[in-house]
Amino acid sequence: MTAEDKKRLKIIAAKREKSISAMLREWIEKNAEEAEE
Repeated sequence: MTAEDKKRLKIIAAKREKSISAMLREWIEKNAEEAEE
């Protein structure tokens, strides 16, 4: 992950009023089925 990617994540998280960790957890939940295949 580049420094630019990190900046973008911080901006997105701030706009959604969430932490980056919370956004990652949501992404994992949405994509968990792939890991179970």
